[in-house]
Amino acid sequence: MSIGELQEPFVSEEKATDTLPVFKHDAFRLPELTTDKHLYKSTRYELNIDQDSFVGWARSKHATPSITVALLMSKVIENVHPNEKEIICNLARDDRAGSSCQNTFRNCVGSIELAYSRHPDEIPFLDQVENYRNTIRQSKQKQQLRDSISRMTALSDQLDKRKGFLDKQKMLSFYDDLILDTFVLSYIGQFKLGAYESFIDDIHSYISGSKGLTIQMSAVNETLSLDFIQSFADKIYLESFIEELKQRNIGFFVKDPIEFETPYDALKQS
Repeated sequence: MSIGELQEPFVSEEKATDTLPVFKHDAFRLPELTTDKHLYKSTRYELNIDQDSFVGWARSKHATPSITVALLMSKVIENVHPNEKEIICNLARDDRAGSSCQNTFRNCVGSIELAYSRHPDEIPFLDQVENYRNTIRQSKQKQQLRDSISRMTALSDQLDKRKGFLDKQKMLSFYDDLILDTFVLSYIGQFKLGAYESFIDDIHSYISGSKGLTIQMSAVNETLSLDFIQSFADKIYLESFIEELKQRNIGFFVKDPIEFETPYDALKQS
């Protein structure tokens, strides 16, 4: 094992900020979303995309796969719901580089807010790609990562001060109603499985209790898999995204929807 692989990421920081994580709520929110607590039922749509044709088109626009999906999905939402509010893609980011234990396998995920233009017709696609690249580049600077880790450390410190599970659960109850505007995108990356890769058609992900629309991306054996994980059943965004693929002659295959439930973790006072 690497040194620090088993180390907790939030116990070795020299100083944590007093500021807890803040989640903005001023961007466009999908009208299907609800603030009802403890949402159980979710739907997952598995979309497999031909990696060569997709990456080829993305490279022609100087875009990475994640930037391409972020822009196309934002474009879809803009077409379905024309509005004046910003459409935000919350792109998952690995913050380990901002921690003093960079080899930890613990969860150190932050988020990058990629804002889609309110008037996309006035900004060429290549310029939007460059705007996203600049935002990602700035968000990965050392100080930005340290600030994110510091806020996580502050949350961990506050949690440690609470006595008992119920008190800790109450403190974290804000997650029960947490909805990130407008959607979430996480690119796991390309799986490198050597000789075994030829036996695997695609790889898919599961997220428990996620509200709204989350897209999980992964790639294996020349297939890019997108999991549309939704707290609602309507497939209008999936179908509109498929139309974007068709317009660009990108091959794809979509599977039947999968419904799943996440039980709420409750502990009663005894």
